Amino acid sequence: MKILKQRYLRGPNLYTCQPCLLTLIDLKDLASASPHTLPGFSGRLLELVPSLGARLRSAAHLADVLEHVTLELQGLAGHAVSFGRTHSVTGKPGQYRVVCAYESERVAGEAFALAMQLVGALARGEAFDLAGPLDELRHAAARAAIGTSTAAVLAAAERRGIPSQRLTEGANLFLLGWGRKQKRLQATITGATSHVAVGIASDKQLTKALLRQAGLPVPEGDTVTTPEQACRVAARLRAPVTVKP
Repeated sequence: MKILKQRYLRGPNLYTCQPCLLTLIDLKDLASASPHTLPGFSGRLLELVPSLGARLRSAAHLADVLEHVTLELQGLAGHAVSFGRTHSVTGKPGQYRVVCAYESERVAGEAFALAMQLVGALARGEAFDLAGPLDELRHAAARAAIGTSTAAVLAAAERRGIPSQRLTEGANLFLLGWGRKQKRLQATITGATSHVAVGIASDKQLTKALLRQAGLPVPEGDTVTTPEQACRVAARLRAPVTVKP
């Protein structure tokens, strides 16, 4: 098996509105193989990935298996995705387009590469240790995790039918909407957030003072730099206190 081409479909595409990984593969000498005719293949695969179950029974060829395994590995890493499609390439026997939805580009790419290794080894009758690579995939998913505040905004956008797309893994930058109505989101800040607003929100004491002036209830407190100062403020408040580093 060989990957001929791979690309990320980051916006609405021919297959679905959600981001997908599109991979063009050539099964080569395994083009005529079936997961149901390869001796012991299905049993060994189910031992390693028991949750495949019905998906594996519906697979007609190894390209189908790659799709199902890629989706399942992402799920085991903590990214629940379910959309997938596999189509043969007209006029090119043994070549297939495999489409898999994803939450993180890095996790999807690593999951597909791992699926290739796993399916290839089992098709050749070789043993495969999945535990180590699966742990690495889980670590990659954890590093790509979305922050709580950002996730809340994305969930609100989804409820309103607003599409979202992750632009970068490292900077946690997202795109909300398309075309002229699009907005970029980082944490809870968009392009419509002024620099002054960011400065105010970054200063907890100033934020509390402005909210109090607006007539909103805010907790009493102060900024301290030593344990002694903290004890004095706590004694002045005469109530249970919370310390926020």
